[in-house]
Amino acid sequence: MNFLLDDNKRAAYESVIAEMGQKCPELMSRKFERANIQQAFVLDAVRYFMRENCSILSVGHYEDTAYETLVKSDIQKMGVKMIGIDPILNMDLDRFYKTTNQKFDIIFSTSVIEHVGDDETFVDQISKLLNYAGVGILTCDFKEGYKKGDPIPPEDARLYTSNDIIHRLRNILLKNGCDLLAPVDYSGEPDFRYANVDYSFASFVFQKFENGK
Repeated sequence: MNFLLDDNKRAAYESVIAEMGQKCPELMSRKFERANIQQAFVLDAVRYFMRENCSILSVGHYEDTAYETLVKSDIQKMGVKMIGIDPILNMDLDRFYKTTNQKFDIIFSTSVIEHVGDDETFVDQISKLLNYAGVGILTCDFKEGYKKGDPIPPEDARLYTSNDIIHRLRNILLKNGCDLLAPVDYSGEPDFRYANVDYSFASFVFQKFENGK
C-alpha cells in the first residue's frame, strides 16, 4: 500500500475519480486533474479499512474531495463517526492532539504532511491517536534523491524520498507500535509538474498492531 501514485494508479482509480467528480463537481473543478489520484487513493483506502461503528479523523479536510465524498456517502448508515480538522476551519493537528481524549480507527490526511514544518511530530501524533489495529492513510509529494535546498513547490516544506518514509518516519511509527503496510515500492520517475518542479505523489500507509510490532 506504499507506492507512487502514477499513471497506472490513475487508470486503476479512474472510477473513484469519476465518483468524486459526481459528488463534488464544483470542488473538483478547482483541482489539478493529475493530482486527483491522491484523493482517489485515500478515499478507496478508507473504504477498504472502514467497518461498522468505526471512528475516522481527517487531518486537513478543507476542500479535500476524499473527505467531502465520504460525507456525501452512506457512512452514517454504518454508524461511522467522522471528524474533520483543519487550521483554516477549526484547528490544526497539534492543538487537536493536545485537547482531545479520543482515539480513532482510521486517520487520513491527503497531501498535508509536506506542508508541515515538524513532520516527525505530525506522524508521532497521528500514531498516538490511533486505536490498536487502526490505520493511518497519508499521501505526500515525493521525489527520490531530493535534498534540502533543491527546488520545491512554494507551498511545500520539503519533498519526500523513500529514505524519509522507510527509515526516518518509520522509526517514529515503530516507537508507537505502528509499521508500514506492505507492499512498499517507491520506484518510478516523476510524472507531475507544478511551479517548475517535477515530482510524484506517493502513499504512506501504516497500521498500529496489537502486538506492538
